[in-house]
Amino acid sequence: LIEYLLKKEKLDAAHSMTVKMRQEKEMKECTFKPAVNSKSKEIVAEIAPKFSPLHHPKIPKEPLTPEAEPPSKHPQISPLSRALAERQERSGPVHDRLQQHEVLRRKRLEELALEKQMREAESVTGVPQLGRNTKEIMRRRAYAGEI
Repeated sequence: LIEYLLKKEKLDAAHSMTVKMRQEKEMKECTFKPAVNSKSKEIVAEIAPKFSPLHHPKIPKEPLTPEAEPPSKHPQISPLSRALAERQERSGPVHDRLQQHEVLRRKRLEELALEKQMREAESVTGVPQLGRNTKEIMRRRAYAGEI
């Protein structure tokens, strides 16, 4: 058992050396060396000052004075928001409201479908409707005396 462990240790060491040598050889073969051209350096030099405040912690413009009120934990609701909220019915469980909304939506869809059918029935005159291109061809033939 001890001999096996010693052999395994030697094999592991040899394997790791082989892997290390292979990696070093590959790194020597690598010729790519990235570089930034001068125009790009100029652009970065111009733009960098504009964005540098983004990388620094924000310093408050005016320090809070003891007289200043701390921000409230309760949000200020505008009168318009209050009026809109009062107009909407929010009583009852949400699933009941959703179910009622779905019933109203389906009713509206049915009404729209009925209106569409009525418009289609009114537009049917028994005479086929000619397309714009067909009308143009017929007009040209009539003008040329073919009809």
